[in-house]
Amino acid sequence: MRESNQLKWLKIAGWLFIPYIMILFTFKKMGVARRTVGIIWAVFVLFATIASQSETPTANVATTETPITPAVAKTEASTQVKEPAVKEPAAVLEPAAEPATEPASTADWKSEIDKIASSNGSPTEKSDAAEALAKHYKSDAAESKEFETYIIDEFESGKYLTGLSDPKYALANIFKASVIENQNVNKPIGDFAFDFYQNSKYVYRGVDAPDSDAVKSNEEQMNKALAKINPSAAKTKTETDPQVTDIPGTLGMTTEEFRTAFNNRVDQLGASITIDNLEVKEGEVQDVFQYMFTEDLAMTGTVNKADGSVRDVLLLTQGKTEESSSNFLIIMGLLMMTTNPDAESNFAQTVSNELGLFDDGVNFSTIDNTTVQAGVKYHIQGSPQIGLMFSAGDPNDN
Repeated sequence: MRESNQLKWLKIAGWLFIPYIMILFTFKKMGVARRTVGIIWAVFVLFATIASQSETPTANVATTETPITPAVAKTEASTQVKEPAVKEPAAVLEPAAEPATEPASTADWKSEIDKIASSNGSPTEKSDAAEALAKHYKSDAAESKEFETYIIDEFESGKYLTGLSDPKYALANIFKASVIENQNVNKPIGDFAFDFYQNSKYVYRGVDAPDSDAVKSNEEQMNKALAKINPSAAKTKTETDPQVTDIPGTLGMTTEEFRTAFNNRVDQLGASITIDNLEVKEGEVQDVFQYMFTEDLAMTGTVNKADGSVRDVLLLTQGKTEESSSNFLIIMGLLMMTTNPDAESNFAQTVSNELGLFDDGVNFSTIDNTTVQAGVKYHIQGSPQIGLMFSAGDPNDN
């Protein structure tokens, strides 16, 4: 009896402390309810055992720390004393970088320009160096005024382009113009200095020729800036400029009158090709306009500055498609009628016959004929490289 009681208590102890082992031996003898309770209890005890084991390494580490002996403490103390010595050099070196920024405002720019000019660098490298010098240079009011007067005088004399073969002269101009432009952003003198600098730099580098379109375009902007700087002087110069009063040739109508006359002829013929708007762009000697009927069919014209009249018109196509070729012939006839407002309906046919457009065996890639009808000179020319061109202008315009 005593042995059965002991066996009973051993089973109870087993279920309390090692249920995950007990359940393996008694699983088949247990009902569903006992199995469920036994499994839950076995899992709980298992996780509790694992959790308690994971905490023991920390305790072991805490108890196995090496005690600090006097010798170790002395070594650590000596190491701590040496730490400030590592930081001291950084504090000493920091102020050394400050003086490098001061020469930008106090440097003798002339000697610096001479050094740059005599260096072995390319024109591009030299001009970049002069521009960098100007970026941080600070001139007083008197020197700034001197720079302004200088670049204006050099421009009006024309020397600012002809003297660029001398590196010292070119770099000094680039430097002075850059200083003035940096100090006068969005001001007329700043705009003038910027275009002066652009022309000086790119002609000196060899990128642009003195008579290139880019240089001329910048000079137009410089003249406009000068007109804002000194309106009275600009007005006097304009009044005496022979280019403004010169009319080398004219078709006797303004651009708007030309557009209206062209569209009226379109309405009369029932065509669908019209000119919506002619935007005139200002040029140095003559103004110009361009109108694209299609990607392969363009019309350009020159306009007299003196009175705004159309000097001549030019129609151009490469005849890449049948549509381009047919539209060229239609617009050519419209231009013949437009340039002679009083012409009869057969006027275009008369001009076409005189130009040899209907001749047997005509070759439009080599045709080159001219005729004067009703006070207008008409010319047609073909070229394998350029395409087919038709123009109308003043017969006295050479």
